[in-house]
Amino acid sequence: MTSEELTNQVLDLKNISTGEKEVWVTFEAIENGELERPLHPKEKVLEQALQWCKLSEPSSAYLVVKKLPAGEGGNLYSAIKSETPKSGMLKCREEPPKLLSGNKFQERYFVLRDRKLLLFKDKKSSKPEREWSVLSLKVYLGIKKKLKAPTMQ
Repeated sequence: MTSEELTNQVLDLKNISTGEKEVWVTFEAIENGELERPLHPKEKVLEQALQWCKLSEPSSAYLVVKKLPAGEGGNLYSAIKSETPKSGMLKCREEPPKLLSGNKFQERYFVLRDRKLLLFKDKKSSKPEREWSVLSLKVYLGIKKKLKAPTMQ
């Protein structure tokens, strides 16, 4: 079953009718919902779920069907090419995590250029430490835990 088929089946089961401009997507959530990524409509859901056994806590992963905010659905899977490199600081963690770094995310400098994601030690570095083909990446969005409201003392 594909992600698109699962999304449609869930919407049918819940009797949710969608508007023309509404975009509903199945997301894979890991780390108890702290990291998530939208599954491509043609991505096989079972194949992805079977990968969860490789996680340190397989029971912390799940699928969720969500409606995307207006305006975000149109360019989620678009193939718009940009010749301008994108760069900036991102928080990342190696899989599997190194023994000394634990499960901590570290802020690192990345450049997206020529269909490659380049990892640099810092902004001033000229040679990347690592590089990956964009086609082989899985990118998760970090979700901040709910913050407690400030209290008066």
